[in-house]
Amino acid sequence: MHRGIRGNGSASCLLLIDPSATPAEHPPVDLVLRRTGALVQTVTAFPQAERLFRKWQPQLLVIMGWCPLLADWCLQLRRQPPTLQLPLLVVGTSDRH
Repeated sequence: MHRGIRGNGSASCLLLIDPSATPAEHPPVDLVLRRTGALVQTVTAFPQAERLFRKWQPQLLVIMGWCPLLADWCLQLRRQPPTLQLPLLVVGTSDRH
């Protein structure tokens, strides 16, 4: 199983983008993360992220956009062994939620 560290020591992260957000509402975070050398997987739905967590353990979960469903999902995520210690970074670009 991939543990989330590249050979050069760069971090790996999963980027979860709010599917309801327009591209103008979030910067190209995946591009910025890749430029730092991070290994990035991008998904737009909870089930996609959950499938990835079963086979891959990123070092960071970056969430672009926020909705009320995310709070419950994040709490459930923190109760599962593979993601108990997974740091979460929520990046919001507006106050719509």
